[in-house]
Amino acid sequence: WPWHREAPVQGGWLVFRPSKEVFNEYIEIALEGNFTGGFDNKSGWGHLGFGGWVGSAAIQGIVAYYYGHFHRGGTRQNYVELDVCRYNQIGADMIFRKSGDSQGQCKKFARNPGEEFDCTDCRNTDISLVKSIHYCACKKPWTCPVAREKPKERHRIDVLSGLVNLTTCNLLHREWYKFRRSLEDRMVSETGDERILNSR
Repeated sequence: WPWHREAPVQGGWLVFRPSKEVFNEYIEIALEGNFTGGFDNKSGWGHLGFGGWVGSAAIQGIVAYYYGHFHRGGTRQNYVELDVCRYNQIGADMIFRKSGDSQGQCKKFARNPGEEFDCTDCRNTDISLVKSIHYCACKKPWTCPVAREKPKERHRIDVLSGLVNLTTCNLLHREWYKFRRSLEDRMVSETGDERILNSR
């Protein structure tokens, strides 16, 4: 969302170095409960715009608030936002394409101090550069998703062709099946139980 100064943190992909001090700070923030619902830059945690997205009252908002407000810059900066096209790649278009003032723009604000913002279209990232995949926009490979322009039914597993690059989604799905096959082969090798291969 280009109009949001503060970005959410993807709660499904985080790397932490354990710290009792940091944990205690999180506890204090959660117990204070200074969160207000809404979609503007004065809502969310601390009334500072750390809200207005899915999970903002929970981990996807509180982590953004912790590092984006309490520990942004200065000597205690101990975070970095990774390239979403390579880490936690979802195969979706990161450029805002709805009508309005922000059409065709990506985030207006750099995520890491001293960096420029990046409008790379993650749908076109070479698969060899991808380090981890989040099967979200491309859907879970084992559900056999169907490509459609618009969802046919509310809960149907559809890949929205306007949001993703279908070739990229197919390549991301292929990576999952390759990994699954290598895991099954390793399990058979270590256990001797060839029934594991019956699902192929």
